[in-house]
Amino acid sequence: MAAEPILLNEQLVAPRKGRVVRVPAWIVMLLQNPKGRAGLVFFGGMLLLALIAPLIADRATATDFNLLATRIAAVLGIFAAYAGGLIDDVFTLLTNVFFVIPTIPLLIDVTAFLHTRGLLVMTLVIAGTLWAFEARILRGQALTLKNRDFILAAKVAGESTPRIVFGELVPNMISRIAAAFVLVFYIAILVDAGLEFLGLGDSSKPSWGVALYWATVNSSVLQGEWWSFLFPGLAIGITVLGLTLLLAGIDEVSNPRLRGEKA
Repeated sequence: MAAEPILLNEQLVAPRKGRVVRVPAWIVMLLQNPKGRAGLVFFGGMLLLALIAPLIADRATATDFNLLATRIAAVLGIFAAYAGGLIDDVFTLLTNVFFVIPTIPLLIDVTAFLHTRGLLVMTLVIAGTLWAFEARILRGQALTLKNRDFILAAKVAGESTPRIVFGELVPNMISRIAAAFVLVFYIAILVDAGLEFLGLGDSSKPSWGVALYWATVNSSVLQGEWWSFLFPGLAIGITVLGLTLLLAGIDEVSNPRLRGEKA
């Protein structure tokens, strides 16, 4: 008989050909969380539609870009919290500056200055204005972990700063970093769609925001073509709803107080 998967220390262990596959405990708990499951269903459905879109539409294209904001926030926020002192002060000043920079006016200025518009410019502007929000949150959690016993033990053992940050702090903040990614992801979707709706994106490439832009320019509703607004707006709404539920599930899984209140 095949070996059955067992739950060990809140981790799923599935023996297979002499190998032990370990699933992080927070992922198992997320799958057991109703909000997390619902969010995965909604977002997974939209992701599936995006993957098969080239097969059902002639002009459908897939766009691939990194959410640079999460990477910047994670690296700078955690490193600054661990380093402390002058580095942390400079980081705090930097986040305060970027925290108040408005995305849309900045993108308008950059577009006018560079005389170009497109995904690359929009991605850099969105990443440059959204990273400060999550960096502040990640810094706060890193401050609560930097004086824990396992961090102090690593210091005594002579571990280097990069080794402690990326080998000790980051693995213990994976759930919070995942939540930061989801948060920045859905904010970026809304900002991107809003900017494209205003005509600040590349109107030659199909996307939800561009579809809403052309529906407005062509007065589609006045002509009775209500679907031009309905389906792009519904796609944005379902995607954001799925990401919001997923974020709530990650928050409940990673926050012991919320788990206690639920119990």
